[in-house]
Amino acid sequence: MPGTRIPTLDEVYALTERAHATAVHLNVETKIDPTQPAQTVDPDTFTRKVTEVIERHHAVWRTTLQSFDWRTLRISERLTPRLRRVALIDASTAQVGQPGPSPWLAGIDVDDYHGDVPAAARAVHAQILSPDQALVTEDLVRESHRLGLPVVPWTVEDPAAMNALIDAGVDGIITDYPDRLRRVMADRHMPLPRPYPATP
Repeated sequence: MPGTRIPTLDEVYALTERAHATAVHLNVETKIDPTQPAQTVDPDTFTRKVTEVIERHHAVWRTTLQSFDWRTLRISERLTPRLRRVALIDASTAQVGQPGPSPWLAGIDVDDYHGDVPAAARAVHAQILSPDQALVTEDLVRESHRLGLPVVPWTVEDPAAMNALIDAGVDGIITDYPDRLRRVMADRHMPLPRPYPATP
């Protein structure tokens, strides 16, 4: 909406506290682009500022930190080792078959792992793999699970795609329409998370 102010991360955590919704888990993304370094502070500063907010709210246990820029995952492991780290990836950041490491993957060259995205994610100690839904196959899910990585694809808006991904064995789904996903889950008789009111 025009004129709507984006809340700070501090305010988001405070909202869950006011709503007595501290059972709600937050998936926080470090929006940083290694190909455009002038757009943000450096990855160390960026990651430190984010983890300081999470720790200030005693919310490490209910937060995952995700990023396309895997440098921030390595940094967060050093700063806050108990914070779960999620490796975001798509075809443009994986750069399979292209010479040299992708600038997004903290020095990792997926081709050193024979194009195996889950293995590359494990190499940076990610604990969850979050691929573009277009990359998800049953083979990718099986390989991820073999390596101990849950798979949480993004950004899935279509109920038919949600059903197909659940059939493929994914462990979660990122969507802009949680109401649609709840209906899909209800139709499949899956357990549903507790709903919370829009305003506390």
